[in-house]
Amino acid sequence: HQASDFDAALVEAAITRDLTHHLGGFRARLEHIIKTPAFDVAMGALVVVSVGLAVVETNYAAADLPPPAWLKVCNFTVLTMYVTEALTRMYVSRMKFFGEKIMVLDFVVIAADLFFTIIDTWVTVPFPVVTFRIARLLRITRAVRMMALFPELNLMLKGLVFATRAILWGTVMLAVVLVFWSICAVTFIHPINKELTARGVWNTIGCERCPRAFESVQQSMLTFTQEIVAGDSWGTVTIPIIEESRYGV
Repeated sequence: HQASDFDAALVEAAITRDLTHHLGGFRARLEHIIKTPAFDVAMGALVVVSVGLAVVETNYAAADLPPPAWLKVCNFTVLTMYVTEALTRMYVSRMKFFGEKIMVLDFVVIAADLFFTIIDTWVTVPFPVVTFRIARLLRITRAVRMMALFPELNLMLKGLVFATRAILWGTVMLAVVLVFWSICAVTFIHPINKELTARGVWNTIGCERCPRAFESVQQSMLTFTQEIVAGDSWGTVTIPIIEESRYGV
């Protein structure tokens, strides 16, 4: 009996070793395929098709028209390809798959799209239409990974990522400066603006928003953002105030 059990264990170990070798070879072939330039180009083309479908679907939604049947079929086909690619990469990379942020982003986007597609197809419970549209638009984020195929775009994308921190703190500094000067504007500029409003100056030039341009800190921040940050209609409200009082300068 002991000899029989030993032989059975040897046979089982041999089968397991052969199966592991076979699966390992299959995984290696899959890894070779997904790392070829042709596969990247194919996925890039699929992303372009997905963006085109999103454009068509958005146009139908804006016109309050139901999407045609061919659009639903195309969306389902693209989603199937995305799911197949994600599962293949997960099978090849295993736990390393979740160590790459861009792969995790792809996985989350595909999972969300798949979830809402299942709900839209088989669940009869009412669900906000905007949520489905957002899930569809999330596919476009996959184009970020495709930028790595082009060295120039990849370099620009990395530069944008590195500049994000400086942009964030620059935005905070801009907000602080706008709040400070908006408080000053409400204190000193708004009384002058009220005099101009009382005389009907803004009605004469046809400026509907000018009477409330500096009536609060929020309105003042909006005015400064329009005039200074965006450079839009700087002189419409500013020049009459400067001409009215020296404090306006």
